[in-house]
Amino acid sequence: MNQIVLKKDESPPGARQRLLNSAAELFNSKGYAATTVREIVKAAGVSKPVLYYYFRNKEGIFLELMRATYVKFNALVDTVQSEKGNAREKLGRFIDQSFCLFLEEIKTVRLM
Repeated sequence: MNQIVLKKDESPPGARQRLLNSAAELFNSKGYAATTVREIVKAAGVSKPVLYYYFRNKEGIFLELMRATYVKFNALVDTVQSEKGNAREKLGRFIDQSFCLFLEEIKTVRLM
């Protein structure tokens, strides 16, 4: 019997997050149009009704991936604007933090 070993403070993602992760992976590898709902739910280990409960359809997953990334980006812009410093310092922090966000959200950025 296989046993999952988790690092400290790490738990497996819930169904919603597994759907998002699986969809992002499949959209990147196959493309949005070529990816089916059946493939997404299989990769996430859930049933179709679970997908429909959280996102209504494939487009809903795609839009949530975009929305979540834009929310993070907008929060970054707000944070940098409210920080102290001159324009050069703020711009430097914005570029550094934007690059980190880009790397963190690379799958979604590729879809954009």
